[in-house]
Amino acid sequence: MMKKALSSVFLFIFLFNVCGFYLVFDIRQAENRFEMQSQLNTANPSTLLEIKVPEQLIKKANSVFVQTGEDEIMYCGQMYDVASSKINADSSVSFFCINDAREEILNTELAQQVQDNNDNLIAASHHTSQKQTLKNQIRDYLPEYPLSISVSFFRIEY
Repeated sequence: MMKKALSSVFLFIFLFNVCGFYLVFDIRQAENRFEMQSQLNTANPSTLLEIKVPEQLIKKANSVFVQTGEDEIMYCGQMYDVASSKINADSSVSFFCINDAREEILNTELAQQVQDNNDNLIAASHHTSQKQTLKNQIRDYLPEYPLSISVSFFRIEY
């Protein structure tokens, strides 16, 4: 009974370490979208940022302007949630929006986590010892302050 429980706990920890950050990312992203939508609904239109984007940037694929969703854009590397937009006489489009710095942070954290996991996989494929792999796993779960852990296994036979 104890072996099954312990095995289940270790399996859960391993699976969460491998792909659980996607779940956490999705939850945090949903919370952020809800919060930003609330801000957009309650924002005074005069406090919204106006971003004028030339029509040619919108029509062709580029790295300066990307429409990531119906109400979300990335302009000059920054994320914005769009409340409304209008087409101007000079063939540009004005987006009235709020800067979404929190989503930028979420995306950066996800990219870092994916990179860390890839680095761990590469290190594991280069015959990293099990002891080193365990150290990497412990480092991922323990806080950054000094802490010592002692683990011992006893085998008792009758």
